[in-house]
Amino acid sequence: MYKRQLLAWAELELYEQTQDMQRLREVFPKLQAFYRSYRKMYLLPDNLMFCGPMGSGMDNLKRWPRDWQGDDLGMPFTEQDIHPSVKNAKRITESRRHLASWNRQGRFIDASCQAALDALCMHRMAKLLGEDAEAASYLEDHSQLRDAINQYCWSEEDGFYFDLAEHQQIRRFHVGAFWALIAGVCPEEKLESFASHLTDPNRFGRTVPVPSLSADDPDYDPGGNYWVGSSWAPTTYMVLKGLKSAGLNELATGEIFSANQAQRHGLVDEIGFIEGAIDRAAELAGLDPQAVRVVSYKTPVSLFDMLVSARADAAPSLDWRSLLELSVPRAYYL
Repeated sequence: MYKRQLLAWAELELYEQTQDMQRLREVFPKLQAFYRSYRKMYLLPDNLMFCGPMGSGMDNLKRWPRDWQGDDLGMPFTEQDIHPSVKNAKRITESRRHLASWNRQGRFIDASCQAALDALCMHRMAKLLGEDAEAASYLEDHSQLRDAINQYCWSEEDGFYFDLAEHQQIRRFHVGAFWALIAGVCPEEKLESFASHLTDPNRFGRTVPVPSLSADDPDYDPGGNYWVGSSWAPTTYMVLKGLKSAGLNELATGEIFSANQAQRHGLVDEIGFIEGAIDRAAELAGLDPQAVRVVSYKTPVSLFDMLVSARADAAPSLDWRSLLELSVPRAYYL
């Protein structure tokens, strides 16, 4: 995450908790200076942002095209880019030179969306402080970023936002794209297809959501390995806040869906009965639905279940033969 672009968001969140207008007045000029400085350095003529992987915070996540072999077009990564307190700066520089040299050759979806979020937060702060002209200029900046992101980074085919190499999309699904939700960048008509990736078990709908890299990416590491598979609390928080701001509260809170809601969010393909599911499974397997044999397995009733059954009419008959059978250990297998 490119930290400078998140300062205004953090201050606005703090204000909403404390209502400390004095602090807001004090920090606003400093945030304005930050805003102007990074836009001057990283905003490209097409209204998209760039930064290096080191700048985005997702250090070992490859942001370049898969066939890229390196070039001299990016800003170099030097020892001066590492804080003096860090030991072995030279070794770190050499080991990450290739990783960090992809920057201004591309456009970064997370940095662009974070800039849009920053503009939105600055707009809200300016409105609170009565700076209407400033507020209008930040809203215009947000509109330009939003339009550029949707024009160049959105893939209608994939229903997802991607990084760019110039204006060629780099088809790598990573968590940075979901900044589009909280930044107010993703239009309502794109929300359904975009959010569906969060519930796809082959992408981001994992046992521990939301992984930094899609699980179907060749570089995904099921062991985590930093930013090529790990789920991070800050980015998961960002996704949850984004879902809520986009009105997708059910996805954000883990509420139980009705069948229609589940289908609308892409969790199920169709609504029907078990017979339809069996027919569909047979069809996918290339079998004749009329020729397949369905085997059903039932959980055996334990002695404890029989003894504590709350409903006499639901309990099996309690005869000595049944008791003896239930008391004998046995193996169950397919």
